[in-house]
This record gives sequence, C-alpha cells and structure tokens, in this order.
Amino acid sequence: GVSCPVCGEERFATSANAVAHVESGYCSGCRGQATARKRIYEFVSHNAPQLRVPMIENGYSTYEVPDTPYHCNQCQRSFKHLSSLMNHQDDVHNQRINVQRLTYY
Repeated sequence: GVSCPVCGEERFATSANAVAHVESGYCSGCRGQATARKRIYEFVSHNAPQLRVPMIENGYSTYEVPDTPYHCNQCQRSFKHLSSLMNHQDDVHNQRINVQRLTYY
C-alpha cells in the first residue's frame, strides 16, 4: 500500500488515492478541504521541478489557489486537484508522480 504523505496512514492503493485523501479535508494531518488544497498547491509550487508536476503557473500566490493550477504536459488539460492530474497522467499517459516525495508537512 501507499502511505499518506501527511499523516502516514498506509491504506491507499495508489499515490493519487493518498493525495485525494489529503485533498478531501479528512486527513488528520491537514483538516479542511480549503486548507489542504492550499497547502498542497503551495508545496507543489515550491517543488514542481523536482516533483515533475506540471503547473499552469510557475509562481504561486499565498492568497488564493488558481481554479485549475495543475496542467498535463502531454495533452494540455488542466485540473483543479493534484490527485485528478495524477490519475489522468497514470491512466492516459502511463506516467506517475511519486507522492512519497510530497512529504512536507
């Protein structure tokens, strides 16, 4: 199984599922959807080159998260949630983003 990068719970089948758990707002390490989404966005914005997570914008705003900040570098689709981009890249383009490298909290 895959561990949550925030709370460490190991019960997920895929990295995208672990990220979706954080984004849901139910992760014990980052409560609330808006808070979780913002923290993931800020972390990915700071670390996008190493993580190889395509972003629409290279910079980030500490005030608000863009509506669809995650960007597929293969087909130019945009996504609101990192987990959606991860599922898309895995299912459509056979590419994986390693969630274990998202340990930031």
